[in-house]
Amino acid sequence: MAWKVHEIVEANFRGKPHRFLEFESDTTDELDGLVARSVEKGWAEYVTGARVGASQVQVVIMFKPRDVHPASPSPG
Repeated sequence: MAWKVHEIVEANFRGKPHRFLEFESDTTDELDGLVARSVEKGWAEYVTGARVGASQVQVVIMFKPRDVHPASPSPG
């Protein structure tokens, strides 16, 4: 199984709205790639993870508020 979104929570953190996404997968490699890309692109502000059971891994990524995301290149 590839990673999938398990839960989405929106909450204020340090006075700004943030979106927390909880991902789950049966391999750490899938989630490691997701976390690395989120950090590399500057989207993630906070990341935590845990193994849940023998074959399931969960990661929570708190994404930065939209107003501080780096500009995305426009298509075309």
